[in-house]
Amino acid sequence: TMSEAAQDVLLKTLEEPPKDTLLLLTGTESGFRPTILSRCMVLREKTEPWETIAERLIGNGADREKAVLAAKLSDGVYGRANAFLSEESLAFRKEALACIRQLKGKARPYAALTALCTDTVTEESEDGTVKKTKKVSAASVDAFLDILLSVLADVLRKKSGVSDVRNTDCREIETILDSTFTISQIQGMIQVAVDAKEMLFYKANPGQTVDWILAKLP
Repeated sequence: TMSEAAQDVLLKTLEEPPKDTLLLLTGTESGFRPTILSRCMVLREKTEPWETIAERLIGNGADREKAVLAAKLSDGVYGRANAFLSEESLAFRKEALACIRQLKGKARPYAALTALCTDTVTEESEDGTVKKTKKVSAASVDAFLDILLSVLADVLRKKSGVSDVRNTDCREIETILDSTFTISQIQGMIQVAVDAKEMLFYKANPGQTVDWILAKLP
């Protein structure tokens, strides 16, 4: 129920909380701005342990390795895990990880990321003519940012000495990012991704947002 202005004021406290203090924010996830969520550990009610979800997926015929990955990324929601296993979702993730891998170099994957996030849209003109055009999709850019944020969070865990990671299919990429960027740089990349999600939330042009993301990353 907090206003956006109030959430902005809260950011500094979340970044530098008082000593020995636990801040607990409750509400619906859609009510929080991306900048707030990025600084919190999200705990969803009525969720299942990832191990339980993985076994359900395996019992329904899913490959064990993919089931474990889907379960860990599901935040305890079986439907999300099951959707992750679709061919379309797995193909998108594969290309997204390829783009993330290229972030360590000086040449940015502008073309690859734009192509990944471009959908073919059918439009009808005033004279009734139907034509197909290609447009960068805000939903696809947002989905890429979710993958990027998850991978970067794993890298921060590695740098903090935590071995348990969520993205079990890209350990090599995370190792490369870990050895290439400092903690401050990873935190900066997370901020760029969060800011981009906020831009999309306020209807920024998806294509320009892709350019902005890659220009801002270190």
